Amino acid sequence: MLIDIKITWKKNRTWGMNPHAEVRVWGKGDEFHSVTTKTSGYGYDKTSTVVATALNQVKFLQTYLLAHRSELDGLYGLNWGDNRVDWSAGVGITCFHAIIEKLGGKVIHADAQTWDYIRYELPAEQEKLVA
Repeated sequence: MLIDIKITWKKNRTWGMNPHAEVRVWGKGDEFHSVTTKTSGYGYDKTSTVVATALNQVKFLQTYLLAHRSELDGLYGLNWGDNRVDWSAGVGITCFHAIIEKLGGKVIHADAQTWDYIRYELPAEQEKLVA
């Protein structure tokens, strides 16, 4: 599974710099999902909020996480419910990095003043578990 996240930070008169994200997720076979999100405000981590909002819309990623619940239970950054899991907003993007690494994945994160690029790669052998 491959998760590609591009964030552009745009200036707002009221809220300062706000993230606009384009998230693309490739799953098993021909599974693909693309979503764009944005957020504003202050007093919380906007990067993790915009990423969580996008990832929570990818059903096959939710299914993948549910299949790995025993490995991920107790990690900060995921909210578990009955037959569902949500990425937590406002918790800090490094929480998401830790989740991916716990699954044996690779994290690439580059940033500058007006952009972030995040890439999550999960090992191919784990993709067989995606329903």
